[in-house]
Amino acid sequence: MRERIFIIVPAYNEERYIGFILKSLLDAGSYGNFSLNLVLVNHRSEDKTVEVGLRYKNGFDSFKVIEENSKLRCGGQPRNTGFKYVLNLLDSELGNSKDNAIISTVDADVFVHKMFFQEIVSAINRNFELVSFCERNNPTELIKWVNSQKSRKSSLMLIVGSAWIRFQVVWSLTLSGIKETRGSGGYAMHVQTFKKLDTFNPLMMKEIR
Repeated sequence: MRERIFIIVPAYNEERYIGFILKSLLDAGSYGNFSLNLVLVNHRSEDKTVEVGLRYKNGFDSFKVIEENSKLRCGGQPRNTGFKYVLNLLDSELGNSKDNAIISTVDADVFVHKMFFQEIVSAINRNFELVSFCERNNPTELIKWVNSQKSRKSSLMLIVGSAWIRFQVVWSLTLSGIKETRGSGGYAMHVQTFKKLDTFNPLMMKEIR
C-alpha cells in the first residue's frame, strides 16, 4: 500500500531556493513507496517562485499551486490556506469515511534528507501522532546570510529565536495531549490527528485584509 502524503510548502519570493526543497522531497520519495502530493502556497511572490517550482511538477503524484493574497508576511496564514485545501479535498473525496493520509509542512528555503518520509511513516506507525523535525537550512547560504547582516550577533540570535518559536509550537501541541516525537524539517501528522486538534494550524495567524 502506498502511503499518501500531502506536503504543504508556503513560499514568498523563493525563486533561488524552491528548487532545493522540491528536489530533496523527490529524492526522499524514491526511498519508499509513497504517493507525494505537493501543495505550493504562493504568498504574493514578485519573482519566478512558481515558474521554478513547476519545473518539478511531473515528479509528484499531484502538484497544486494556490495563490494566497494575505497582507501578513509570514508562513502562518499560507499554511492555514494549504491545510484547509487538503482537508476539504479529502472530505470531498471520502465524505465521513476515515482517511489515513499524512499531512506535512516544510519551509521553501530548506531541504530534507533522503530518509525524510520513511522516518515520518515509521514514527506514525509506532503510534506517534505528531512528528516534528529541525529543518535543515543550506549551510553555505545560511553562513552567507549571517555574514551579510550588519550585526552577526543579532542575526545569530534571530536564528535561535526562530528555532525557539518552532519549539514552542510543538510543545503546545504536546500539552494538548498529542503524543509527539522528534525526527530530522517542519512537522507531520495523520489528517485525522489534524482534525482532532480542531485547528488548521497551531499558529492561528489572523488574516489582515
